[in-house]
Amino acid sequence: MIELNNIEVKFGDFVALQNVNIRIKEGEFFTFLGPSGCGKTTTLRAIAGFVQPSQGSVSVRGRDITNMATEKRNIGMVFQNYALFPTLNVYENIAFGLKVQKKDKASIDKRVRETAAKVELSEDQLSRNVSELSGGQQQRVAIARALIMQPSILCLDEPLSNLDAKLRIQLRNELKNLQKEFGITTIYVTHDQEEALTLSDRIAVFNKGIIEQVGTPQEIYNQSATEFVCNFIGEINTLNKEFVQEIIRQTGHNLSADKQSYVRMERVNIDREDDSAFKTQAKVIDVDYHGFYIDYSLQIGEQLIRSNVINYGQALYNVGDEVSVRIDPKDIMQF
Repeated sequence: MIELNNIEVKFGDFVALQNVNIRIKEGEFFTFLGPSGCGKTTTLRAIAGFVQPSQGSVSVRGRDITNMATEKRNIGMVFQNYALFPTLNVYENIAFGLKVQKKDKASIDKRVRETAAKVELSEDQLSRNVSELSGGQQQRVAIARALIMQPSILCLDEPLSNLDAKLRIQLRNELKNLQKEFGITTIYVTHDQEEALTLSDRIAVFNKGIIEQVGTPQEIYNQSATEFVCNFIGEINTLNKEFVQEIIRQTGHNLSADKQSYVRMERVNIDREDDSAFKTQAKVIDVDYHGFYIDYSLQIGEQLIRSNVINYGQALYNVGDEVSVRIDPKDIMQF
């Protein structure tokens, strides 16, 4: 549905985006993920028409919209700070775009109330000033204001970043459900890896103005295409050369001791039988309790390694305990 072809964006001499190519499918929840300043918001703004590419093209359903005015692109936008009108109440904020289009009063009222109900804003809240609402409620107003225009594309620029952790998780789930209900093609910008993995059908990982990898959450996490993606997505263990050599010696696996080697923390198994895995002894040197899981720091010779173990009610091991560690060589990513 959306195609970005060889997009380049410059601000003076600074190249913010370089050779960006993306294909987004109809109805897809597609996330731009990366650290601050990597180009993800600039790409979103190029799609929406707020930034003009110095090279390349943006197409929607085969139609080139690179030079089309923003208001003619039929794209809904939800900004990080929501950009609500502080002097208008909730009803007036949601209705604003329809009033600009000079829709009749009855149809405006019908659509405002239907859209508000879908994002769980009550009749009472519609008459309130937006300053009286919580952050989560304001975010719902911003989404309703975008959805009421019935856009073909919905763009969300870090819409949950100003909320507390518990509310972020709640609204994250609501966002995904809303997207499924409306069936709208959604582009979502975030620096939060967990958010991206939870929400997305596919993810583009940005780094310094280029795309490192495009894939499903499973592909990005389990089959990281580059060392940057491997390190950026979730916590991970870096394995030293001697440790990798011992894995090769014991298992005969065709790893290379000369490459940078990594293994995800949950793939380091403690006292779990697996004939195909590398096995060694380790000493527990630290225990971090996280509720749902326990993070064990383990010393194996010169190698420090961490293991995530699901918490079944109590710590299985204590500092100073000797444990058996197993790692399947197939879980090691090398670059």
